Amino acid sequence: MDLNDVVAGFGFKNEVKESYSYSGGAAVLRFNTPEAAQRNADALVAAAKTDTKGTDPRMAAIPGHPETSAVMVNREFGRGNTFLTAVTVRGDLLLLQSVNGRDPELDSLASSFGTGEALVGRILDRQIPLLEKYHPTPVADYANLPEDPTGLLAHTVPFNRDTSAYETRKEGTYGPQSALAYQGDPLAIAEAFESSGTTSVLIRRTRIFLTRDSASATELAEALAAQAQGDNRTFDGGIDGFPTARCYQASDGKTPRDLTSNYCQSVAGKYVIDVFDDGDARRIRQLLSAQFLLLPQG
Repeated sequence: MDLNDVVAGFGFKNEVKESYSYSGGAAVLRFNTPEAAQRNADALVAAAKTDTKGTDPRMAAIPGHPETSAVMVNREFGRGNTFLTAVTVRGDLLLLQSVNGRDPELDSLASSFGTGEALVGRILDRQIPLLEKYHPTPVADYANLPEDPTGLLAHTVPFNRDTSAYETRKEGTYGPQSALAYQGDPLAIAEAFESSGTTSVLIRRTRIFLTRDSASATELAEALAAQAQGDNRTFDGGIDGFPTARCYQASDGKTPRDLTSNYCQSVAGKYVIDVFDDGDARRIRQLLSAQFLLLPQG
């Protein structure tokens, strides 16, 4: 794929670890022209067919989406994995889905989600209606887009110079839909975002959630705390002089999916602020306190 043709894009992945391991990713890429989108889609399909780490490449049919090109290959990891790559072009947009699973029946990717082909079909069933409501900014106007539309990103604790590129590329202002990409339980948090009237999520070294009012912020904080505890963390006290602050620590030193061990949060008016950190208990409390001081007053 020629990244020089890409104008904008967003993607994420998630996984399930039970008796077997399954993961899936989705991305939407915008290209300069529809022709560039199709050219790069063809390149991705060709690359999937010639995957040097895979065997038995074969085309796959995605239910309900004959316009989608999909390739399945086998790879040998333990019991064996099946990798499915699906590419769909809609104008200047390229939709990319990838699914892989470890299962005794390699071709089926059988899991609680059904086959890999069926899972991709369901993703597209939800993705395409969202894109039909999407009105992209003309490319010529990109330079005029506000970098900090809420003004809150400038009040969020910045990354330090040693932060990895994986973390720094998350920096930005997100709407509630896109912010779900960074939640461990997106279904539960989606409901909490809607119920609390969350309009923006600011992500840097810490995070700020902008909700409807203080009662809504408290409601969202409870949902985020439940998610933290569901990831094998237990309550680890608060912060002196900061009555709404709550901190959680991985109960056995680790969390599922290799998540960050420590988590602290607080409500401040209509804001929820939180932070993850693998350092000691003092550092994460300092980060949360610094974020509270940086918030705009009034």
